[in-house]
Amino acid sequence: QYMWPRSVACLQELPLLGNGKVDRSRALADGQRHAMTQAKSGIAPRTATEAVLVEVWRDVLQDPGIGVTDNYFRCGGDSIRAIQITAAIAHSLGVTVSMAELYALPSVEQLAHLVEQRASIEDSTSPEPASPAHWRLDTEEFARLEANSQSVFPISDVSQGMLYHALRDADSAVYHDQTAFFVSDIDLTPKAVEGVLVAMCAAHPALRTTFHLDHAVPMQAVAADASPELHCENWRALSRDDQDRSLQHYLRADRCRAFTPEKSPPWRMAVFDCGTRGFAIAMSLHHALMDGWSSALFWDEFFRRLQGVWVSPDALGRDAASCRDLVVEQAELARDAGIRAYWAKELADARPFELPGQRGESARAEVVAREIATRLDPRIAARVRQLAGRLGIAVRHCYLLGYLVALSRVSYEQDFVAGIVDNVRPQKAGGDRVLGCFLNTVPLRFPLDFSTPASDLLHALDARVTELKHFGRASLPTILDACGYNGATPLLSSVFVYLNFHVIEDTRKAVRIEPDVFGHDRANTALDLIINESGAHAELKLKYDACRVSAELASGFIVAFTNALELMTLQPDAPLSLPSIVNGAKSR
Repeated sequence: QYMWPRSVACLQELPLLGNGKVDRSRALADGQRHAMTQAKSGIAPRTATEAVLVEVWRDVLQDPGIGVTDNYFRCGGDSIRAIQITAAIAHSLGVTVSMAELYALPSVEQLAHLVEQRASIEDSTSPEPASPAHWRLDTEEFARLEANSQSVFPISDVSQGMLYHALRDADSAVYHDQTAFFVSDIDLTPKAVEGVLVAMCAAHPALRTTFHLDHAVPMQAVAADASPELHCENWRALSRDDQDRSLQHYLRADRCRAFTPEKSPPWRMAVFDCGTRGFAIAMSLHHALMDGWSSALFWDEFFRRLQGVWVSPDALGRDAASCRDLVVEQAELARDAGIRAYWAKELADARPFELPGQRGESARAEVVAREIATRLDPRIAARVRQLAGRLGIAVRHCYLLGYLVALSRVSYEQDFVAGIVDNVRPQKAGGDRVLGCFLNTVPLRFPLDFSTPASDLLHALDARVTELKHFGRASLPTILDACGYNGATPLLSSVFVYLNFHVIEDTRKAVRIEPDVFGHDRANTALDLIINESGAHAELKLKYDACRVSAELASGFIVAFTNALELMTLQPDAPLSLPSIVNGAKSR
């Protein structure tokens, strides 16, 4: 019975590949979108509040067929769009709704009750913004920094951690992120690129930010203006293979050039003229400066400006979201007794994820980075999206359960703490498009019961992660301090990352980018799983430290993860038993 199709979609035409054959992955994705659209209730709003909320959802999710009972996640919602929706609700109705509340009440009908209840008790006047923590320093160094800057405020905890790790492991290029690719049908001459970068520096404070660790409180400073670092070369005389090799050589050399973030903004760009092939373009940045979503926003704006089709968002003035908002919020959360009590209880007697033979070992200073990169079977990826839609949960949480099951498979443990990387962007207007590093690694403790049906586990995990949308906004140092963890092994030695940079999809279609994208990004944990969804595809990347994780174990993790996804999508109402995963892995 599990092999029966849950929906049948009729398409006007089948998408084709260049050779005339059917593009099966696109056909599956188009069919799934059509089936989800047909499944929407379309129930019209019955109150004025529902009418406003429906229009907000339809506008943000770009779907005119959404009704008041439709599930947010089935309609394509995610954490970035949640920021847009909560900001629009605040603007339209004058009521503050958090992302966690949107996740917990994932339909217009449910959310309308909360909005109406809150509107009846909240004062109609706008509340005064929370005053920031007192961070001005009475030192000559701070006075000079403040005099020469547009804005000065503390470095966020996550960026501070990245900067310190990069200094400690200076030879390893940790948190030195690179993206490079070949592109054609667009003008990337030095004059055009420099003009765009100057305009973007003026528009985005993050691109004018420097970091200063030598103060009593480490500070970041935003300059009034900054000149982008742009390197250009002519590779027209090189063959295609030599151009590929030259780009790889440039990236290796660039990783040896450590940033000096206290002197200049830690990012740079290089453009190489490749003649009839087009151009090679490379960007390097310190991860403390920008997260992955910010990089996607950067590239989207960069290419749109070059094409002359960029439309600047409405100016928000002093109310615009900024990196300062994160610092203020996390300073307040560090003093929140409810937040601290939650984490003290949640992580009581918690144990980190550890592999057999490494129990109680201290963290190693040396890290030998390795990775396995592959594309998930598109049939599995399609079934994951279908399962998430049927259960009304985020697609990310299906992959997250597969990750936890695979960790259990390789560690022989069922109760451990792993990390999930989540965005903690300001929940206000512009929070979805401000550049900066708005990340937090949140501890997740979710004991696995393999006698429980997969669908029940997914609902329980979805509820737990939704809860963390509030409590997980506290910074990791605050969380560790609250729970009093002081083990020899870092609490988070394995991390799960889910990416879906849909903001750049339209631009990728308009600009001819070669499929091979070169890059480098490196953290300091033992075993990290990164899922990158793009259209109908899901790219899987496992990063591991070869000093702590063998190649055989890493390969076994991939098999266990893939098999867990197969089991939960084919038999969601059956127990996700560990023997089934092992036996399935052997048969594969």
